[in-house]
Amino acid sequence: MSGTESATKAEIKRLDDLKGADFDRAYLKWVIKEQKSGISLCENQVRVGKDADVSVFAKDILETGRKHLQKAEELSETTNSK
Repeated sequence: MSGTESATKAEIKRLDDLKGADFDRAYLKWVIKEQKSGISLCENQVRVGKDADVSVFAKDILETGRKHLQKAEELSETTNSK
């Protein structure tokens, strides 16, 4: 969610060049960054958004985003300890 389309493509290319545990760690780091960005966007929409339907949608998906972030952080901890 963060950055531009070209930045996302560049990150995916970088990840494609990695293998094994290096890929796992880099992928989880990227997922965590993207989840935090998405959560921040949703929280901002809920706080200051003008369209009630969009704000309700953002509020509804916040829980899922937070769960995904939590799981990615847990996996990152175990992956980094290997």
